[in-house]
Amino acid sequence: MSSGAWQTAGAAGDDTVSSSAGWRVVLSALVLSALASACSLFSGDVACDDATACAAPLVCAASGFCVVAAEGEGEGEGGGEGEGEGEGEGEGEGEGEGEGEGESEGEGEGEGEPAPACGATAVVGDSCGTGSRVDNGDAGSLYRCNGPGPATVREVCARGCVVAPPGQDDFCRPPPTCASNAVRGDYCGTGSKIRFGDEGTLYRCNGPDVVAIVVSNCALGCVVAPPGVDDFCRTP
Repeated sequence: MSSGAWQTAGAAGDDTVSSSAGWRVVLSALVLSALASACSLFSGDVACDDATACAAPLVCAASGFCVVAAEGEGEGEGGGEGEGEGEGEGEGEGEGEGEGEGESEGEGEGEGEPAPACGATAVVGDSCGTGSRVDNGDAGSLYRCNGPGPATVREVCARGCVVAPPGQDDFCRPPPTCASNAVRGDYCGTGSKIRFGDEGTLYRCNGPDVVAIVVSNCALGCVVAPPGVDDFCRTP
């Protein structure tokens, strides 16, 4: 074959190859277009759930149907799940710590101090919490003892508890009263004419064995005057 014939045949071959490649490109484009159309056609018509997945590139939407995935949609859902798990774990840990602290505080509060008890020298009768016959007692409370053992609160004394001489029951301090030797006049709470008076307070008596009336709380103290003269508050 002559060189001219070979050149003509080669050119024809090149045209054939180029034509084949072109058809392949066209066919590929048609196939992709058909797939896209199918996806768009069936998008929103195919039901899905957790057990039934959608064929790619479709995804299961909140409506319960397969739809074409929007760019970034998968990433957003994944991020939301991660945040939810993190919040759940944080709340769980916080609640656990709170319960642990509450239990520890409750155990600490439950221990407390020992209960009041009548000591070895206690007899049947009433005793102040600060006396020698009651252990772990309150200073302002009067307890009942039936010998050594548990002490029962008889009364909470508003003005304090008085420890009586041996052989006598202790008692709650009563309101101030005028003594049997008191006459009409003013007397200091620490004088001999007032029983159970408060130091620094001036009282008035209208006779013996009656309730003493508070005249004044003496800021600088109360002065006991000579017999026949009323007591008085000290002045600057």
